[in-house]
Amino acid sequence: MAVNARATEFQSGPHRSQAPAPVVDISIVIPCRNGAASIRAQVESIADQISTADFEILVADNGSTDRSAEEVRSIPLGSAQSIRVIDAGQRRGANFARNRGAEVAMGSLLVFCDADDRVGAGWLDAFWTAFNDGVELAGGTCNRFYPENKGLISARTGLIDGLNFLPWPTGANCAVSRTVFDNLRGFDETFIHGGDETEFFWRAQLRGYALMLVEGAEITYIQRPLGRPAFRQSLVYGRSHVSLYAKFHSYGMPRTPFRLVLASLTRMVFLFATSRPRSQRRSEALKQLGIQLGRLQQSAKLRIWFP
Repeated sequence: MAVNARATEFQSGPHRSQAPAPVVDISIVIPCRNGAASIRAQVESIADQISTADFEILVADNGSTDRSAEEVRSIPLGSAQSIRVIDAGQRRGANFARNRGAEVAMGSLLVFCDADDRVGAGWLDAFWTAFNDGVELAGGTCNRFYPENKGLISARTGLIDGLNFLPWPTGANCAVSRTVFDNLRGFDETFIHGGDETEFFWRAQLRGYALMLVEGAEITYIQRPLGRPAFRQSLVYGRSHVSLYAKFHSYGMPRTPFRLVLASLTRMVFLFATSRPRSQRRSEALKQLGIQLGRLQQSAKLRIWFP
């Protein structure tokens, strides 16, 4: 997709980091809200990384009401220089938490992941090697699983390119140099539900930074459970697509072609008609329904049409 020539002028960003001078090589920032059930396994998988880089782990606690902070504070350091809990409860949203973590991060490379996934062996060194080779903006690969051992969905998925504009990595597995992060003034905290990492990585590319896929930076990504949780997540994604269009259409983001909307609706009806309740096929139909309903809701709210 060709990008509008105005794109190189794109400089908006709501946050200016007041970062200390680098003390470690890498800062891993994990936004977390009520992640007590999963955060230990994720932090331990990071702390156990064998790496040539010095690294710290920062868990940005976004107002948890469970024992997330206590869980993190009880985890052994492993190979990490430090494991810290950062208070990021003043405002809801992963981007707010990411920015609060980045403010106090002491690394020259910022790596972001989520509280409910697992990083693989060699994950950290893959990003560090890419950074030393000149990569300043990167995403890793994901093996996507359903929870409760319901099986692999897709293996080694990389950058996402589902909106016919620019690619982006999942916020659960991405990295950016401190210099680029500061130049962009961090994540846009107005993106609270969905589109949060997409907005940042689109804005970075529109400023001229190249986004690279780092194959060796692999995680196990835990998908939302089948049924209503997946539907609710898709509803959020659909709304975020409209918010992204509202911000980026003047820079070349197109509306979804009608033929693709029609194909999606046709597939959704087919899946509903041919699937059993609580099956994976029914869940896929619910996800497509959620995206379309979310787009309709946000289009009406913002008075901008994005089908």
